[in-house]
Parts: sequence; C-alpha cells; structure tokens
Amino acid sequence: MLDDDILLKYIHNFYGYGNLNSNYWFISLEEGGGHSEIEIQNRINIWKKRGSKEIEDCKDYHIEIGIRNFFTNSPILQSTWKTYIRIFFILEKNISFVNGDNDTQKRMLRNYQSNDFGRTHGQMCMMELRPLPSKNLKTWIYPNISNFSFLKTKQEYQNYVDTFRSKEIQNKIDKYNPKFVIFLSRSKETIPIWSKIANTNFEDIKEFGFLYSKKNHTNFIISEHAVAKYYLKYDKKFGLGNAYFDNLGNFLSKLI
Repeated sequence: MLDDDILLKYIHNFYGYGNLNSNYWFISLEEGGGHSEIEIQNRINIWKKRGSKEIEDCKDYHIEIGIRNFFTNSPILQSTWKTYIRIFFILEKNISFVNGDNDTQKRMLRNYQSNDFGRTHGQMCMMELRPLPSKNLKTWIYPNISNFSFLKTKQEYQNYVDTFRSKEIQNKIDKYNPKFVIFLSRSKETIPIWSKIANTNFEDIKEFGFLYSKKNHTNFIISEHAVAKYYLKYDKKFGLGNAYFDNLGNFLSKLI
C-alpha cells in the first residue's frame, strides 16, 4: 500500500511544474502516468525528498523519478508538452519557429523540451487540477493501493479535490497575474470548473473552436486538450491538429 501520509500531503500541496512568475500558464485536469503502485510511491517519495514543493522543476524531477527519455539530446516529444511549447513559440512570435519547416519546428520543440520546458526559472507554468497521475480518464487503481475512503472511486476523489484545488489555483492566478492562462479540456464537465477558477464569463470563439475571456491583466482560454481527437467549429467536428493550436497562439499573440 502507498504511504498515505505522504500521499495526502502530495494531494494537498503539489500543483505542477515551472515558474509561477511566468506569463504563460497551462492548466489541465490530471497528469499522465500512474501505471502501478511502485511508480506512484516513487513519485511521491521523490517529491518529499526534494522538499515537497508546490511547483517542481519538470526536468530535474522527472530525471530523478527515472523518466529521462524526454530530456536527452534527441528526446521523444511528449504529446502534451510539445503542444504547450508550440503555443508558447507562437505567442512569443518566434520567427524561426513560425517560418520553419516541419523538421525545423520539431528540432526546436525537442531542444526546448529537453532544456527549458517547465524549469523553475523558465517561461511557463503547468498545473493540474487533480494531482494524482492516471493512465487515462477512465482508469483508477487507487482503491487497491490506498486506505483513503475518498479514493474508492474516481468521482469521490474528484469531489474531494476539485473544490479546494480550484480555489487555490484561483488564488495563485490572483496573486501572480500571469498574462495568459490556457485551460486544457473543453468538455461539458470542465468548462464550469475553468469558468469558476477564472471567475469570469467566456465568449465562444466559434471560428476557432475555443473560448476566451479577459479579466484584469489575464487573458483566459478554454481549449481542447492536446490529445483530443477533434474540436467543434460552428458546432461541426473537425480533426484536431497543429492548425488548431496555431490558431489559438495567433489569436492570443495579437493581444500582446
């Protein structure tokens, strides 16, 4: 069984990777992983060993838990991270990336992921509403490896964490005032959650298939997740690809 003392602290205190003082925040539902008890215990043990931080250094933490293939000289592109980096390059109006061919863009994505993505003093922050890693949205192994009653079902877990973590993320946005906050997942379940965190009303940008709002200094987007299969444009389904996130980045870059 998992060490429930460390697990509870992790649930309440770990929020993600990167730099809270950055202008680019990406917030999604949950982190991938969570394939076994051994993997999860290793994650939370290393988190405690490294100081039980709210926001970790993505590269250093992953290397220490034994995940190195995303940080080599020629790394595998992580499916979600590469989308965050793509949006970042477009928002930054990085001409080499925007005008580069496919090989150039992949090389730049790999280089940034390996060296700069989610670093403590970097240019982005990535947070998760729900802290426990899970193989996918339907898989839930925690009843077999923890004694906590709120982990008996995924719905009970979500009910437990969503309220206090939503409020804490909202507090962090109010405190740090990032220029851009992009919520990843545009389902009927998640839109009300993101809207509550942002504490604002969103406009449906039907032409591009995402929602937008601005409050004070911060521009908010609710978009499809990086690994979604399609998006809605004027209520019609279209395949999700780089063009969707390029449009998102271009839309936001005009607001800088």
